Amino acid sequence: LDTPVVEVTYEAGEELKGVCASGAEPWISMELQPYGGVYAWGSGSHGQLGLAGIENRELLTRTQNALTGEETSFASQPCYVAHLHEHQVVDLACGASHTVAVTQQGEVFAWGAADGLGVPLDAPCSEVPVFVEQLEGLAKATRAFAGQNHSFVLAEMPFRSVV
Repeated sequence: LDTPVVEVTYEAGEELKGVCASGAEPWISMELQPYGGVYAWGSGSHGQLGLAGIENRELLTRTQNALTGEETSFASQPCYVAHLHEHQVVDLACGASHTVAVTQQGEVFAWGAADGLGVPLDAPCSEVPVFVEQLEGLAKATRAFAGQNHSFVLAEMPFRSVV
């Protein structure tokens, strides 16, 4: 598994945080509850709310753009992201059309437009959180960041000796 790892200074890390934060769209909102539950509302046209499923069907407004034919969806009130119910989320990051979550166990979940997720998908987007299995056993994530079409996590790396 070829996974690129970059070490940066504290100052560079702070700069990266600012760059990533500026890529988030203003019409996506997420709330992280103290117990680790996640609520989402706003534009979900690319699945970035993670609300696919029968439990939220009546809470989402779906329309079609008359000019482009593109389907859009919108949640006008906070909706519980039930697909993360089994996981205690400790950090969230919203990109332009995707979202990334880190759990207390250091697992990473991503959903929304496929170009920012870092997971192989057969579809252009995932409307439910997808476990980023490429990081399993490699690192324990502690923070999530998302920008226009990219995501990254800060992680604790295990010590490995090279012989």
